[in-house]
Amino acid sequence: MRAARAHLPGMIAAKTLVPVLGVPVQSAALSGVDSLYSIVQMPRGIPVGTLAIGKAGAANAALLAAQILAVHDAELHQRLSAWASGANR
Repeated sequence: MRAARAHLPGMIAAKTLVPVLGVPVQSAALSGVDSLYSIVQMPRGIPVGTLAIGKAGAANAALLAAQILAVHDAELHQRLSAWASGANR
């Protein structure tokens, strides 16, 4: 079951043309390195944006997704700019 979770970003990326972001889940056994390798080792033609392991990766995935959407959304771009210049970082 855990292996399937680590492969999920690749399975989704194989079926869509939109950006897919993968966040490795931190595990007790290998601290998430096993999940990291599963997500980062995608074959050519199946791109997955891989972020850091655990909570930091999840937070950065949310920010990266917002940045991708902000390319075509001026209001979201302004909100991200305000967030970045504030103390929210």
